[in-house]
Amino acid sequence: MFATPSGNITCYLDEDPEAPGGAQARCDIRDRSWSAPRRPADCELDYGDALGLTRGGRAAFLCVGGAVGDADLVLGYGQALRTGRVVCASSRSGVDCRDAATGHGFTLSRARYALF
Repeated sequence: MFATPSGNITCYLDEDPEAPGGAQARCDIRDRSWSAPRRPADCELDYGDALGLTRGGRAAFLCVGGAVGDADLVLGYGQALRTGRVVCASSRSGVDCRDAATGHGFTLSRARYALF
């Protein structure tokens, strides 16, 4: 688990396909200036502040209960972590997580998000 130097984004990487929300990478954001997509009708948990990437799948907003938690590592700007095929990199413009095999992933920052 890691946080950005600002502490605004906290992420974890997990090789377990049964990880919460099915996410191999999950990042939560505290403060943001953008609006999340509408909560799905079948989501009864928290929605809009967590993005995830499942193994071999596309990135998506996650319907999950609770936050990632406290990070035990600050991932400095310009640094990256890799777990299996998933790589997350921290920069001044946010966090970028992607599956190295599929190219799918997400970018998350206070100013914007992107799913690809």
